[in-house]
Amino acid sequence: MKTKRTSRLIVALLMMVLAFTACKKEEPTPPPSRAKTVYVAGEVYVKTGEWQAEPRATLWINGVAQALEKDLRSRATRVFVSGDDVYVVGTIDNRAVVWKNGERFQILTDGSFPAYAHSLFVSDNDVYVAGEIGGNSPHHGAYLWKNGDAKKLTDPGNYGGASAVYVSGSDVYVVGNVLNAGIMLWINGFPYNIIESESAYTTATSLYGSGEHLYVVGSFNSRIGAYIWKIDAKNGKVIESQSLFKFSLFYANSVFVTDNDIYVASNCTMEDNGSSYSAAYLWKNKKAEPLANGQVERLSEDSKSAKANSVYVSGSDVYAVGRVSFREKPGLFAAIWVNGELQELTDGTTQAEAYSVFVK
Repeated sequence: MKTKRTSRLIVALLMMVLAFTACKKEEPTPPPSRAKTVYVAGEVYVKTGEWQAEPRATLWINGVAQALEKDLRSRATRVFVSGDDVYVVGTIDNRAVVWKNGERFQILTDGSFPAYAHSLFVSDNDVYVAGEIGGNSPHHGAYLWKNGDAKKLTDPGNYGGASAVYVSGSDVYVVGNVLNAGIMLWINGFPYNIIESESAYTTATSLYGSGEHLYVVGSFNSRIGAYIWKIDAKNGKVIESQSLFKFSLFYANSVFVTDNDIYVASNCTMEDNGSSYSAAYLWKNKKAEPLANGQVERLSEDSKSAKANSVYVSGSDVYAVGRVSFREKPGLFAAIWVNGELQELTDGTTQAEAYSVFVK
């Protein structure tokens, strides 16, 4: 009798286990994380004679180099990815140009006078380029090109340049410099003299928009050095300003803003045993905190000389690009730092530098 009861109990337990197993839902397998693609624009010098070398515009995709121009002096200054299309701006000889997917897309100037394309933004299939026409051209000044059509931003007779462009919805923001006036912000073509200065050292280098604010970095003058300005995107008024470093020989080259943080790529000229060299730095601050709370991280501890030209943040990863040279080996390398870790993009056999990074 006891054996029968035990058998029934075992059978009942087995049935409960089977029923529980059948009813239990399988945990969904999380989708694999999509690998990031890292785009870097810059230049690599090639030998054109026994003692001569010229730069060639270069695009690196995940570290693999692609020469955008093989035979002409050229430089790639900015890269921007929209959908499946990769846009790069820069120069070929004296001409400002746009490359799309590795091919020439727009020739913005005719080469009669030096022209420079400094910044690029793509929105709703419209391609915006900020730059300048210089030299003795009667058309010299700051320019914004939209789909290849030029619009002069500065008044006749004013020397200046447009260094960065940012687009949000229907609003187009451009920042640049005007000689003897200071830093200018153009909102949909209307000028705001956000920083008045007659100093040639007062320059804006980069612009980024976040919500109702714009963030501009550059230099205020040779005494104060690298600076960041927080600006009202509606009326161009400066809300907050802050010197990034306590030393005058710091330069702010690029700004990037995430939901919570502000990042600035920069470099500093330093002295060592009577000789000067450049060190690469990354400045970071919580967006909700005063700009004065920013913290500094040096990127180039082990290198002889380095410069950080551009910064981009994707998820939890922070990317900075520039150039680096080393004490223990010759050469000037194009470089990328990923979360502070240095990776060389070139082998050092020829001079190279990276100017812009974009991650998708």
